[in-house]
Amino acid sequence: MNSLLRFTGRVVLACACVVATPNADARATSVDGVDAAPMVRVTVVRSRESTARRIVLLVRIDGVGLVLGSYQGRLRYDPSAFVVDSSTPGRDGSRYVNAADASSRGWIRFAGFTTTGFTSTDAVRIVGHAVKPLAMAHIAAELDVAGDLEGKPVPKSGLVAATAVAGGK
Repeated sequence: MNSLLRFTGRVVLACACVVATPNADARATSVDGVDAAPMVRVTVVRSRESTARRIVLLVRIDGVGLVLGSYQGRLRYDPSAFVVDSSTPGRDGSRYVNAADASSRGWIRFAGFTTTGFTSTDAVRIVGHAVKPLAMAHIAAELDVAGDLEGKPVPKSGLVAATAVAGGK
């Protein structure tokens, strides 16, 4: 697993060297006539395919005011309240998630990069089951780093974390 994290770290660092296509729009957006700084937010959503016994969570990464080129982050939870059965990376770009054995420690690391922009916001799909009410798992996701297609990093103030599960019960 350590080799995967080292590899993932190298991949994310390599993303900083990616050169964007001339059509990539990585400028800040305008809100009420004022330029807003680019940001990347992570959310955790309980999928509709969840049942009382099987919980499916989607970790989503969304760039605002930029074309997202790379990211690295983690999902944290209380393993005494939520047990992860599987974690699968999204299908577009190059996306990675640590091995399932790390999930028993209460965290899952994920990363991704692309040279053309991601076509989906779904970064990781997690399937598990709650041993206690899901709210007691204190599920939260955060980003360590993110960058646009030109390799420009998003400032830490522009990395928006998720502190709860949307659609969760």
